[in-house]
This record gives sequence, structure tokens and C-alpha cells, in this order.
Amino acid sequence: MKIGVVGLGYWGPNYIRNLLELSQEVTAFDIDKDRLEEVHRKFPAMEAADSWNAILEDYRVAGVIIATPLKTHFQLIYQAVSAGKHILVEKAMCYSIDEAEEIVKRVDGQVLMVGHITCFSPGIKKVKSLLEQKIAGEIKSMIFFRTHMGPIYPEVDVLREVGCHDVSIALWLKGETPISVIATGSDFLGKGNIDHGNIIIRWQDGALANITTGWCFADRRREFIVAGNYGSIRYNCGAAGETVEYIDTKEDLQRLKDKKNSKYSNKEVKSVPYKLDSGEPLKAQINEFLACIKGKSQPLTDAKFGRDVVKVVCAAYESAKRNSQL
Repeated sequence: MKIGVVGLGYWGPNYIRNLLELSQEVTAFDIDKDRLEEVHRKFPAMEAADSWNAILEDYRVAGVIIATPLKTHFQLIYQAVSAGKHILVEKAMCYSIDEAEEIVKRVDGQVLMVGHITCFSPGIKKVKSLLEQKIAGEIKSMIFFRTHMGPIYPEVDVLREVGCHDVSIALWLKGETPISVIATGSDFLGKGNIDHGNIIIRWQDGALANITTGWCFADRRREFIVAGNYGSIRYNCGAAGETVEYIDTKEDLQRLKDKKNSKYSNKEVKSVPYKLDSGEPLKAQINEFLACIKGKSQPLTDAKFGRDVVKVVCAAYESAKRNSQL
């Protein structure tokens, strides 16, 4: 199968590497000709296209991967849909709710996959599996932390750029559309944009997800905990990789309900760690894209899922603007 890649910044070359390892033909383009030549030298097996239109007009290209800045996504998706190509677009799918709704309307039988890569990591897939087994019971609350020290993206706020990672995880784990979103944000750097924020998502059954994100923190955190009425599942992604563990809290929660343990107890928490599968999330994501093209099916992170993520992060951004002084 021949796949086109547009955008050769950080993610584009990673897509090319994986596609070639999976024995796919690749044609790629970037408006920066020097960058295109540089990547071509690194991956001589790929074809360097003269233009984006050349990729769209090539009948041999079954699907395209869009790895360009967020502000370009809508136009490129529109053009690829019009050309009848299957599409994998980097997260987030687009910039606004109106754009997201328009994309969902225009997709006509093609595969449209949004690159919410965190949903393909072994650790987060393990959390999803445990929740489906009801090991922790019904989800009551989720708390996420995603912080780091740059880089920043001046054309978009941290809620829509970084927050969409954990929003996508929360929506996938819960498996339902939320009913409300509120958020706050601050202008840490004084550049007139939200670079630190907090999002609270609520579902019909009362479950909540609280997401803290920022790109001005010395501590790089990638962690969350899902609390259910039986127990909690803790996820962490640090320098040593991903970890997932389960903590049984049935007895503790019952004592709190019965008011028999009203005082704070600093007892040792016993957890059960899980062994995780190996594998690169990006390769798993690409494999699903290719399988969906061959099987004429829609992926886990399809256009509707991508739209729901855009709705939440855009609602969060609007909420933060109303409630924050920048």
C-alpha cells in the first residue's frame, strides 16, 4: 500500500520510519524544501513529492497522514476527503467545533483517524481493559496531570494543545459523551495566552474528570488515577516507562460511608502492579489505520471521536476565557 505523508517536522519522519518498517510505500511532502531533502536523505526508500497536490492526484496513494500544524488541518482534511483519500490526521483533528462538525459531515465512506496516540499506548490500553473488567467498579472520578517545561505553541493555548491528550484518554476510558465542561486558566508567561489550565469534565452519572495541564513546570508529569467504587487504578509514565497498578479501596470506602474512619489514616497503601505489553504506540496506531483501510472499517479514534475531543477542549477554552483574566 502507498501512503502519503505531509508535514516533516517532529512526527512526520516518525511516521515515515514506521511505514517503511511495515513494508509500505511512502511518498512525502513538506513546504520546506530543505527539510524535505534532509528527510529524503535519511529515508532514501521514500519518494519525495513535488507538492501536496501531487500526492492527492496520485491514484496509487490509498491514504494520507497529515502531520502539519493544527491551523492547517481543516483545509488539508477537506482536500484529502475531496480526493477520496483515507486520512490519519495528527491530534487535534481541527481548531474549532464548527470545523469538526463540518469534517464529520463531509467524510463519505473513507477512513478518518485522529492521531490520539495515547489511546494506543500499552499502559493506557491496560487501564481500559481493567475498567472493562469492572475491577475498580464504576468510574466515579479521574484526576490527570500533564505538565512540562516547554515547548510552547504561540498559535494555540495549552488547553487545546496539551489538554487534548488527557481529554481523549478520559473520553475513551469512560466511553460516554460528557454533559458539561468548565475550566480555568492563567497567563503564566504574560504572553496573552493560556499556558496553565484546569479542566473539569462531568458525565450524566455524576462521574468527573479533573485535568491539570501546563507547559511552564519544572516537573514533567504524565500520570492519572481512576477511582471507582471498588478500587483505584493508577497510571504513570516516567523516565523508566509506563506503570499501571490497582489499589483495592472497598473496605476503606465502606468505612468512610459508615463514618467509622473519620480521621485521616496514613496507613501503607497496598497496590498490585501489572505487566504491560511492549510495542511503540505510533506503530500500533499506524497498524490500525492500515487495517481499517484494508477492512473498510472505522478506527478507535475516528472522526466522531475526534469531534468530541475538539468539542470538550474548545468548550474548556471558552470557559477559561470567561473565567480568567489574561
